[in-house]
Amino acid sequence: MANGITGIDHPVCGVRDLDAAKATFEKLGFALSHRRQFQSWGNANHAVIFPHDFIELLGIVDAAKFTTPGLKEYLADGEGIMGVTLTTNDVKAARDRLERNGFGPSDLQETAIDLLLPEGTLKQRFRWIKLDAARTPDMYFMLMQPLTPENRAPKPAYLQHANTANGIKSLTVVVPDPARLCPVYESLFGTLDRVGRADQADIFTGHGTFRFVTQDAFSRLHPGVPMPAAHKPPFIGAITLTARDVSAAAAHLRKAGVPFIEKDGAVRIAPDHACGMVLEFVAG
Repeated sequence: MANGITGIDHPVCGVRDLDAAKATFEKLGFALSHRRQFQSWGNANHAVIFPHDFIELLGIVDAAKFTTPGLKEYLADGEGIMGVTLTTNDVKAARDRLERNGFGPSDLQETAIDLLLPEGTLKQRFRWIKLDAARTPDMYFMLMQPLTPENRAPKPAYLQHANTANGIKSLTVVVPDPARLCPVYESLFGTLDRVGRADQADIFTGHGTFRFVTQDAFSRLHPGVPMPAAHKPPFIGAITLTARDVSAAAAHLRKAGVPFIEKDGAVRIAPDHACGMVLEFVAG
């Protein structure tokens, strides 16, 4: 792929109460990781892990310490998907390519996280950069390379989701003018818009797709559920997940008492029941 980017690693979902968000996602039928505490930062997270990607629920547990840039400001308006972390096999080489191609990456950074397991603490390390938001319109991007093997070998229990979800298919991003973004993102990922509509542009990343859409197109793609209202465009409004058995996902939600819409072979959960985002299950 272009610029050394291999695809979507995880959407970063800002939540105001990390324990409550964990309970919400467990009710939706997800198995969550144990808490991960950022060393020397005021952040912690839980992860919804799939074989090749994951969803990060990111919260502030000590506001007096340094926290992820922009998280406090984002949560002041509400919960939801604040950004996306992309993945690479060599973040240093990717940074060099991104700089040559005018994407203004930050300097290399390294972060350590403690996975707090009952049997003890597992230390994980990552090397990452942030892309200049002015060069990637309407998106908050980081690019990450795991430095510890355990990051790519999650506990088997983390993968056993009652709703049968098994990966991220796409992220829907609400923007004023999708066509305007095509040249930038086609250059970033080295792929072409798959749709060719004025109100929608689908850009494949190598693993997972960004669907840049207008507000009207969001309603067309995700019928029956309201668009998230906490944040003004541009914002990431929906995660589309593949599931081995969509009917099993519906059955779980029904038993758990979670409202959902089942239409056209998809199951959709509204933002009020999913920490400020639309969640969608489709067969795959």
